[in-house]
Amino acid sequence: LAAPEPTAGVGRLAEAVVDVLLERRPVEQMRRWLSRDVAGQLAAPGARRGAARIAARSMIRSVRLHQPAAGIVESTVVVQDGTRVRAVALRFEQSAAVAAQGRGGFDWLCTALQFN
Repeated sequence: LAAPEPTAGVGRLAEAVVDVLLERRPVEQMRRWLSRDVAGQLAAPGARRGAARIAARSMIRSVRLHQPAAGIVESTVVVQDGTRVRAVALRFEQSAAVAAQGRGGFDWLCTALQFN
């Protein structure tokens, strides 16, 4: 695979994954861009309960991208929750399988998710 620079597309995918975490978007809508582990993590009742506490009043403040190696982009999303700030870390890997599906030019797969 050719290694593209991190793009706004990866940033939009990171925001969309956070929207799933905050229950603003169904996990099924994003499943094609999620590894099985990440999809399972987002669908787990525990993750939903933790996110539900912040979903109603939170907003995404920033999305930062870093490319530590070819075909890998790591993202940090800062979520404002009232006076509290939360961080969501995501890892995206370029995926030939996703690219082959022809999903709007996004050939990235979210392979790791961590949030506080």
